[in-house]
Amino acid sequence: MARVVLVDGETRHYEAPDENGTARLVRVDRPSGVTRHYEGDAGVERRVRVEWPDGERLFLEGDPGEERTVRVEWASGEVQHYDGPRGNERIVRSLDASGRVSFYKGAIGEEYAVREETNDGRKIKLTGLRGQERVVRVDFASGWRSSYRGAAGAERLVRSVTPSGCRMFYRGARGQERRVRAEAEGGKTIFYAGKRGEERMVRALWPGNKQLFYRGKRGTERLVKVDFADGNVYTYTGSKGNERLVHPGRAFEGGAGRRRRRRGEECVVCMTSRATHAIVPCGHLCFCGSCAAQHAPSKCPLCRADVASVVRIFLP
Repeated sequence: MARVVLVDGETRHYEAPDENGTARLVRVDRPSGVTRHYEGDAGVERRVRVEWPDGERLFLEGDPGEERTVRVEWASGEVQHYDGPRGNERIVRSLDASGRVSFYKGAIGEEYAVREETNDGRKIKLTGLRGQERVVRVDFASGWRSSYRGAAGAERLVRSVTPSGCRMFYRGARGQERRVRAEAEGGKTIFYAGKRGEERMVRALWPGNKQLFYRGKRGTERLVKVDFADGNVYTYTGSKGNERLVHPGRAFEGGAGRRRRRRGEECVVCMTSRATHAIVPCGHLCFCGSCAAQHAPSKCPLCRADVASVVRIFLP
């Protein structure tokens, strides 16, 4: 290995001359501590790597005199990848010490992040100009997808989609988002109330405009009322999972929306035919003949008692 020291303090390292007497440049040490590494035949060496005293390393590719930056490794552990011709290299991807990968678009000096991937499987979509990128969606490894709104650094969760397709909607500032609605498969919509972390179910809307109302703290919500589109109203009492029907109600035409109850007269299922079948052993008269044949309840819909059998009652 031969070495040449220039008057400005630069040191050039050469391999021993070949059979033609030509030495190949392999390294240049600058007085500032920067080191340049070269590869290639003698006279046409190309720069392939530059190292700084602080640990930064720059990697290059291309013909002699046309070398372009393709990668930079920082002392912090971050690695940046570049694309483009010499002098116009733009960053296209970076990997930080935590394993997060960021992808970029835009001209040199104006690169903006468009996507990030974390080592826990999250894929983060961003939008906005350089330095103002904001999160708009996160896809989780579990299959959940969350959407966000708001300026950079103040993005708030507005919607999540579960793997099963259930969509949940949120309100509130960043860090205080609370669930207000969930739309499940089959057209069922659930409404919530309460602050973040304490959201409780208060109402459910089923297809056909059937509405179910609930009371109680989160996790203990109990059914208290069911409103049907035809005006029927069922009222319930009891704890969660043990609700029992107190009474059914039925609307009738006219009378400015007045209601009348017909206890013991109508089938509690179809609410149109006369009840002719009773539950054994509690004795509640609940079903018409058609509904008794179609349904096999395990509990009485009125008192929630266990059902041993359903028998026909002959009324005058």
